[in-house]
Amino acid sequence: MILIQHLEVVPVEGHIALAHNGCTVPRIGISPLININHNGITISQQFEVFEYNDSSTAPIVIGRNLMPKLGIHLIGCSVS
Repeated sequence: MILIQHLEVVPVEGHIALAHNGCTVPRIGISPLININHNGITISQQFEVFEYNDSSTAPIVIGRNLMPKLGIHLIGCSVS
């Protein structure tokens, strides 16, 4: 276990493919279950931990797999 932001992260080797074609980042590990609350919905989820080189201060990236579980829907977005 390694400690990151007060979380005990289980180290995992490999790479994560990001949304941009051909863009990958090294895996650091997997978080313990974390409770996520959004608009009255609570879910427990483990997260991949990796370096995210972005100028924002967002500590988490939520993928499309979790959005419906949290009541977040992308409707009417262009796909081409």
